[in-house]
Amino acid sequence: MPAWAQARTGLATVTRIRAELGKVLSSTLFVNSPRMSRFLRFVVETALDGNGDYAYLDTLAAALASAGEFEDAKETQEKAIQIAPDAKGSELRARLNLYKSGQPFRTTSRTARGEDPESQR
Repeated sequence: MPAWAQARTGLATVTRIRAELGKVLSSTLFVNSPRMSRFLRFVVETALDGNGDYAYLDTLAAALASAGEFEDAKETQEKAIQIAPDAKGSELRARLNLYKSGQPFRTTSRTARGEDPESQR
């Protein structure tokens, strides 16, 4: 991790985040999905390296909520809202409200919605 990122986040915070990541990755949801585990690890490590932005935090919050970690999801989503462009605020606040009510954020793929992904290219 670059020195400026350690200074910004604090080494203790980084250690705590990595410990929490380990807990989330050991949950059944992530143990049963290696692809999802790799993606979450990538998102968290990218954010810790100082290359993250609100979208990474938003994704992390969604993953935490999916794992039932709603308190952590709420905290993470609130951080995402703080640094997101104003145009994204209402969308991110809607997800925060889901986490506050103990519900994960879910999306439906274009294929599941009956759309032809090939026609989008």
